[in-house]
Amino acid sequence: MIIVSDANLWRDLDSYINATTMYGMAEIKKDRPIIAEIPPDVLGAVDNAYFRYVSDVGNTGPEEASVR
Repeated sequence: MIIVSDANLWRDLDSYINATTMYGMAEIKKDRPIIAEIPPDVLGAVDNAYFRYVSDVGNTGPEEASVR
């Protein structure tokens, strides 16, 4: 996974990118599981390459009840 926190690196990608948000990008295979370690107290979402919603992560994710 690539995490880019410097929006200047992505300035040509789109106009919605800002310097206070961390963005990640990964190549994902459909036939393999995805495991991501999300630190506590993180609020975020996972979108696909077309920016369509996939899942929430952190305090609002599908496993948030098991974390508390």
